[in-house]
Amino acid sequence: MLFPTIDSHLLYDLLKKKGIQNFHHANTVKTSLTFINSGALLSRGYVETEGLTQTEQFTDTKDKKVGIWDSVFLDGTDLHRKFLRPNKYGPVLFYIDLNVLIGRDFPKVRVTRSNPVKWNSTENNFYESIEDIERDYLTGDKFKDGQIMFLFDTPKRKVLLKEYCRKIIVDDPKKGIIYPNQTQKTICEMLKATIENALLNASLKNIKVEIRHADEDLC
Repeated sequence: MLFPTIDSHLLYDLLKKKGIQNFHHANTVKTSLTFINSGALLSRGYVETEGLTQTEQFTDTKDKKVGIWDSVFLDGTDLHRKFLRPNKYGPVLFYIDLNVLIGRDFPKVRVTRSNPVKWNSTENNFYESIEDIERDYLTGDKFKDGQIMFLFDTPKRKVLLKEYCRKIIVDDPKKGIIYPNQTQKTICEMLKATIENALLNASLKNIKVEIRHADEDLC
């Protein structure tokens, strides 16, 4: 099945002009640890085929039906910050350098016109020209911006973290665990330490992990 694609270099130039520096990918803790252990953001199809661990998503059945099961999804903006709400796909956010568009791995990408959860068929779901993306994206319609996603497809179905991941953000639910000796540790601190240990074991220790909301109450 063939779908419209956009030249990655043209998309890079457009997004830079619109002030985008990074892509974003949010996911659950379980799936994020699989990514780190594998050294890459992976398509859900790849994870399933390789027998790796991931959290089920309510969109899985439809993703298979409409031809995006083997894609890696990235957002141009931080949807948590944009909509002032927790990210629906999970509390771990990977920052992926926009330079992924000008490397050798992804000469073309697909760009959705709307969130795939709303699709009823496989037709007319992707932008066909850079001009149409320029007209629609980041032009004042915040809801539409949140619907537009960037799909990365390669035979390996992965986006390498060592080359493109700049940092990982962990959302802080501001909940903690009190131990019998009355010492307390926040869930977010435990999660940050778990991710940092996984990064170290995967030879990705240069990727920094930050806690969101440690000193702010954004939501």
